[in-house]
Amino acid sequence: MKKITHFLPLLLLTAIGSPAYAQTTPKPAHAAKKAPADYCMMKNGKMTMMKNGKAMPMMASMTMSDGTKCLPDGTCQSKDGTTHKMKEGECMMMNGKMTMHPDSTRHPGMMKMGNMRM
Repeated sequence: MKKITHFLPLLLLTAIGSPAYAQTTPKPAHAAKKAPADYCMMKNGKMTMMKNGKAMPMMASMTMSDGTKCLPDGTCQSKDGTTHKMKEGECMMMNGKMTMHPDSTRHPGMMKMGNMRM
């Protein structure tokens, strides 16, 4: 009889605890992936544009959301007139922030066009 009194609470805890774990639903694998970022970058001495996950040569100038313009020759001009010639591996995001591409061999760093001194 003592074994039953010890076994009964264990059985109740197991019965109550198990359904609580079953209530969580796994997220689909595609939900964890981020949408590809759009940006332009200097790659192999040429300006490349990444649009919807596809890389293509940059043929025309692009204006970013902060007013910065990137030209096909690699020159970026901020809204206040500051210019910067992009170096190998540098990326200009669509919001106007300049960063290094993760695959770049140069040391990663972040900078904003408006804060640059030339």
